[in-house]
Order: sequence, then C-alpha cells, then structure tokens
Amino acid sequence: MTNKTIVLFTLLVAFVSTYSFSQNFEGVLSYSMDFELLEQLKQMGVTKEVLAEKMKKENSFSKTINCSYKNQNYLIEMIDNGTRSIYLGEDNTIYTRGKNEDLVVAIDAGIDLENLMFGTKAKIENKETDVVILGKKCNKVVITGKAGVSEYYYNSDFLKIDPELYKNHKYDMWYEFLSISKSLPLRIVKEVKGMMKIKMELINYKEEEIDVENFILPKMKIDEELSKFVPTKNQKIYKVE
Repeated sequence: MTNKTIVLFTLLVAFVSTYSFSQNFEGVLSYSMDFELLEQLKQMGVTKEVLAEKMKKENSFSKTINCSYKNQNYLIEMIDNGTRSIYLGEDNTIYTRGKNEDLVVAIDAGIDLENLMFGTKAKIENKETDVVILGKKCNKVVITGKAGVSEYYYNSDFLKIDPELYKNHKYDMWYEFLSISKSLPLRIVKEVKGMMKIKMELINYKEEEIDVENFILPKMKIDEELSKFVPTKNQKIYKVE
C-alpha cells in the first residue's frame, strides 16, 4: 500500500466515522400510552377505570410521553403529570422526580432486573412483523423473562442511534435491544405476567438540538434512611436540598 493510498484510506475511515456518528438521532419522540388488564387482575375484581385513577394519583401514568435524546443521555417526561426521568450516561443512572416533589429515585442502569430478582437471563429474539408505524415497516425484539415480556418494534433505517452510546445500560435490556435494532423504538409493549399490558406507540418525532440544561440535576443528597426501604437493590433515594 503506497503512502498516497494510506492517506486516502485514513481520510475515508475518518469520513465514515464522522458520517456514522452524525446519524445518531437527536430530538424528541412523542408516544401515546395505554394499558389493558390481564386475566389475573380481572379475576380480582380490578377494573381499568379504578386502576387508571390510582395510577393518576400516584403520577405513574400519562397518556402522552415525550422522550428527548442527546448523545448518551435521555429525558422521559410524562406530559399529564410532570414526572421526569433523566438518564445520564456518564454515571449510568436514571433519576426520576415527580413534579414539585423533593425526593428523587435513582436507579442503577448497570443492573439487569431479571438477573437481580431471579438470577436468570432473559431470552432475546428478533422477529419480522407486518406492523407499520408512521409509514415504517417494523421488526421487533422480544425479551422474555420470568417477570414478563417486552416487545420493542423498530425500523433500522429510521431514528438511527449508535448502541455503543448505551453499552452499560442493562436496565430494561436497553443495550441488548439497541445492539440489534441500531435505532430507537417506534412501539414498546410490556406485559407483567397475568397482570397488565402497557403499550407506548410513536405518534410524532422532531429532530432538533436538545439543550444540555435538560440533563442538569438539582442539588441533592442521599437519604440513607429512606434508601433502606427501596424495593430492589439497584435503587437509592435522594432528597433535593
């Protein structure tokens, strides 16, 4: 290989790397959200209306959810109640805070819940489908574990993202999904076995620059006492100062 060829090859590699990086989606994805009850809850006499009211009071449900992505960070906003979840790739943690609340729940995204709770690894399958969302034909990644089943619908030519940005994000098998899809999901369906099924579907998207201020956390300190009572070992509670 001549010196001229080496130079041209180096420039080509640099161009491809830059081009590939520029393909990472930056902007806002808007999803509709709904749920349905499964047989186990129905047999207990629970109705969708009663559960919806309960979830509304707990700020754990919103009919619309916005997800903003910038490099290795993302922000999830529940439009109906103002609850915000910020993922910071730098410390691989998801911070969730309700509107006007002084407590922040921090989840270690480096821990896979399936392994933490059951000591097992979920089964991952990539399947073809006939589903079309916003004009895009989708495949889906199906993740099956003891706690339930998750389905991520995607189109690899749409909403592209480099999975290596989230290589440490094991929570919800996010990195495993992105490693297959190379793109963000158009639909997410999560089923808690025998209980309920939650569905999020993309209804709008906008490519735009996201202000880094969206990912700034409030000044806070860990609440050692409350952190003793978290449901799983991957969580901590912080108090806003």
